[in-house]
Amino acid sequence: MFDTDQDSYCSFKGIVTERTRPIIVWTGAGLSMEAGLPNWIGLRNHLQEALYRRTFQAKSSDIARLSEKADSIRRDPNHWTAFERLQQTLGRTSYRDHIRERLANASTAPIPSAYRLLWRLPISGILTLNLDRMATRAYVAENPEQLPVEFLGSQVGHLAQVMHSERKFIANLHGNIDDSSSWIFTHSSLKELRSKTFYNDFLRTCLSSFTNLFIGMTIDDIAVGSHLKSLSKLNIEAPSHFWLTDRGDFRTDEWAEKVGVRLIKYRPDSNHSQVLEFLKDLIASTPNDPHPIPPLAFSGLPINTTETLLSPEEMLSLNAEDIRYILNQEAVRILSPENDQAYNEYEAFVQKYDEAIFRAWYTSDKDGRNQLLGHKLKQQVALGAFGRVYEAETADGRKVAIKVLLENIRRDPGLLRSFRRGVRSMRILQERHVDGMVAYETTSEIPAFVTMEWIEGPNLTEAKDARALEDWEDVLFISKELTSIIRNAHSLPDRVLHRDIRPSNVMLRDYWIDPSNYKVAVLDFDLSWHRGAQELSVLHTTAVGYLAPEQILASSDGSTRNAAVDAFGIGMTIYYICGGTEPLPELHQHANYADLVEKATRSLTSSSWKSLPERMKRLIISSTRHRQSERWDLSQIVAELERLQAAHSGSISHITTEMLVEELAARSITFAKYEWNTDTNSASYQLPTGLLLQLSADEPNANVSLRISWARTGIEQRAGMSKYVIKATRTLADQLKSAHWKIVTEKHEAQSMTIQATKNRQSILQDIDHEAEILDATLQGLKFAE
Repeated sequence: MFDTDQDSYCSFKGIVTERTRPIIVWTGAGLSMEAGLPNWIGLRNHLQEALYRRTFQAKSSDIARLSEKADSIRRDPNHWTAFERLQQTLGRTSYRDHIRERLANASTAPIPSAYRLLWRLPISGILTLNLDRMATRAYVAENPEQLPVEFLGSQVGHLAQVMHSERKFIANLHGNIDDSSSWIFTHSSLKELRSKTFYNDFLRTCLSSFTNLFIGMTIDDIAVGSHLKSLSKLNIEAPSHFWLTDRGDFRTDEWAEKVGVRLIKYRPDSNHSQVLEFLKDLIASTPNDPHPIPPLAFSGLPINTTETLLSPEEMLSLNAEDIRYILNQEAVRILSPENDQAYNEYEAFVQKYDEAIFRAWYTSDKDGRNQLLGHKLKQQVALGAFGRVYEAETADGRKVAIKVLLENIRRDPGLLRSFRRGVRSMRILQERHVDGMVAYETTSEIPAFVTMEWIEGPNLTEAKDARALEDWEDVLFISKELTSIIRNAHSLPDRVLHRDIRPSNVMLRDYWIDPSNYKVAVLDFDLSWHRGAQELSVLHTTAVGYLAPEQILASSDGSTRNAAVDAFGIGMTIYYICGGTEPLPELHQHANYADLVEKATRSLTSSSWKSLPERMKRLIISSTRHRQSERWDLSQIVAELERLQAAHSGSISHITTEMLVEELAARSITFAKYEWNTDTNSASYQLPTGLLLQLSADEPNANVSLRISWARTGIEQRAGMSKYVIKATRTLADQLKSAHWKIVTEKHEAQSMTIQATKNRQSILQDIDHEAEILDATLQGLKFAE
C-alpha cells in the first residue's frame, strides 16, 4: 500500500486539498507505459535493434565498422547523446519512421488511468515530455465539452500569458508524434531549445510561481533537473516541488534537497499500482482542520502585581482592572508548561472563577473606567456581531486598535477556538513579515481581546459611501492588492486562510492623507471564521453575503479549510466596490445574479478598454460559483486583474490573444452584442440572415481568427435569402485579403459557405480601433437583411 503518512505526501496533499497554490504536473514516459508505449529505454532499444538489423544486412566489408558503432552507442550512458548518434547512423528518415512505428498506437490505445486521474485534481495544466498526446486525450475524455490550450515546446513563449487563465493548458515540451520537426530527443535539439530565452523564462515561471509535481520520469533527467539547479543558484524564494519516485537511495535524497524538491516515495511493483493509489487518495482527500488551539496567555506588558490569587468570592470585591491583572498572572503561571495537563488545569481555573471573569470582561471608554491591562480605551469606533473595536492608547502613548470580543463568545467553544485560531494566524503573518496585514501586538483571553496597529484611513465600506471608489483605476488596484495579500498568506508553509473577507475588514491606509498614494491593509485575519451553520449569530449580520456557501450550509460538500472560501469573499467584495450594493445571502444563486453583477461593473466610469466591465463581471461570477471546485483560484484572479490593470492603463505587455479578441469584438459595431465562450476563447454573433460570425484566439500561434459560416436550414427569415447570402460572401475573401487577413479556408457551396481567416495579434494591437473599423467595413455587406 502507498504510504500516506510520509511527511512530503501530507504536505503536498495539504496544498492540493486546500488549493492554496496553483499546481502544474510534469509527466514522463513512465505514465504512458500502461498503454503499451515505450519509455526512454524501450524506445532507445527499439532504435538500437533497427540499427543492428541494418548492420546484419550490410555488405560484409561494412559489418565490422557498423557493429562497432552500434555497440558503442549501446554502451553510451547518456540517452540524449545516444539518440543523437542513432539518428546520425540510421539516417533522419529511418530514425523518424522507426519512432513513429513504435508509437503508432498512441492515438488508439486505451488512455492510461493515471492521466485521467490527474485531470480530476485541481491542477492548472500538464507539462509533458512525451510525444503521445495522452495528456490531451485524457483531458478531452474527462471534459468532453471543453478544450485545453495546447502548445509545443517551441511555442511556450505565448503560453506564459495564459497560464493562470480558466482554461487548462498542456505543453508538449518535447513535441508531438505528428510533427517530427518538434521532437526533442537528441542532445543538440535539447540544447537548441534550452538556448531560447522564452523557453527558459517560461520554465522559471513554472518553477517559481507554481507548485510542481513530477511523475512518471527519472529524477535525474537533465531536461528538468538542470532547470531546478539553475533556479536554486538564483536564490529565488520558490515553493517546494514534489517528485513521485520509487528511488530511495541517499544520492537521490541529497540531490532533491539541493534543488528544492521533496520526494514522495512509493515501492515499485510490476504495474506501479501505488502511483494510482497516490492519485486516488489525493482525489478522495479533504482538508483537515488544525488541532485544537490551546488557550492564550496574556502577551502584553509584564504583569506587575504582588497580589496573590484570592478566592472566587474575594475577587468580586476588586475593581475590574485588578481582577484582570490577578487572573492573567495566574493564567500565565498555569499555561507556562504548554502541555495538555496545563491546558486542562486552565479550563478548570476558568470554570472556578467564572463570575470574576465576567466582571473582568466589562469594558468602557468612559474616563475612570477605561483601563484594559495597561491600555486606555479612548473611544469605541465599531461594534460587530463578535466584538467591539476601540481606539486605544498604550502606556507609552502610542495609538492602537483593540478588538474586545463580546462576553458571550467565551461561553461558546467554537467561537473561542476561532478567536485563538485568529491570534495564531496573526502571529504567523507577523513572524513571516507578510505585507498588507494589520500588525498584531498583544492578546489576552481574560478578557478575550487583540491589540493591533491603528490605521489612519477608511475601510472599503466607508470609502464607497464617501464616493471615493468610482473609477476603474482604484477598483482594479484595490482588488489586485487585496487578492495578492491573501494569496501571499495562502502561500506560506502554514497556508493561512482568512475566511472573513468583506469590505469592513479591508482598509485603505493613509487614503485621507494622500488619495493618490494609499495602501491596502487587511484586518481580522481569520478572527471571525465560523464553521457550518452552528454560529447562528453570523446569520444576522450583513457579512453573510460575503461568506461562501460551505461556511453557512451544513449540507455543503465543500470544505471551510480551502482557499476557494477566500476566493468567494474576494469576488463578493469586488462586486461591492464596483456597485456599492451589499450582496444578499445566496445572491450568487439568484436567477438575475449575472444581470446584477453586470449592472455593478458598468456603474463605474468608462474605460478605454471597452471589454473591461464584461471581463470583470466574469471574474466576479467565476470567483463566486456555488461549487467550491469550480471557483477561480487566487492566482487566476490576480493574473486577470493584472491584465486588466495593464489594459486599462494602456500597456499591452500583459494582453493575451484572447483578451485582444474580446476587445476587438467589443469595439466592433458588428460584434457589439457578442456572446463570449470561455471554453473556446471566442466571441460569436449570429446575424438574422443565419450567418454566424466568430472571432477566436489562436494562442499558440499568437493569431486572431475570424470565421464566417452559413448553412441553409430551410427556415431562413426571408424568401430567397440563400442566393443573397452566397452572393454577398463571394467577394468577402477578397475584402479580407485587402485588409491584410490571411485566408485559411474558403468554401462556397449551394447549401453552405465557410470563410476562415487569421491575422497576427501584433498587427491588431498596434491600433485596435482602426482594426475594428476595418472589420466593420468589411463585414458591412453581410448585414443587409438585419
